Amino acid sequence: MGGAKVLPLNSNGACFKSLVERHSGDISMGAVLDELVRVGVVELIDKDKVKLATKDYIPQDDELKKIEIISISTSDLLDTALHNLEGNDKKTRFQRQVVHTQIDQDLAEAFKVISEKEALEY
Repeated sequence: MGGAKVLPLNSNGACFKSLVERHSGDISMGAVLDELVRVGVVELIDKDKVKLATKDYIPQDDELKKIEIISISTSDLLDTALHNLEGNDKKTRFQRQVVHTQIDQDLAEAFKVISEKEALEY
C-alpha cells in the first residue's frame, strides 16, 4: 500500500495513541494495537511506529464474522439516516450516496480509484 502513512505509536503530534483515544472509548492503545496486528490490519515498524497493512478488514475464514460486520454496517447506516431525517436541531452525521444509471464505466472506475485513495488519506 503506497499511500499508507507510518504513524508513531505515541508522540505530541498525530499518532496511533491519539487515534485510539479519540475513537475507541476506553479501550487501551495496547489492546487495540494487539488486535489490529493479530488480524493483519496494521504492522509494527521498528517497535515504535505502525503502518496500515490493508485498506479494509474482511475476515477470510469466518463467514459468521462477515455477517456480523455487514449487520453492524447496515445498522450504522440506518441509524445515521434516521438521525439525519429526524432533525430536532441536532448536528447531522456524514452520509453520502451517489446514484447515476448512465455514467461511463471508465469514469466510474476513475472515481473509484480517487475515492479509495482519498478515503485512506482521511
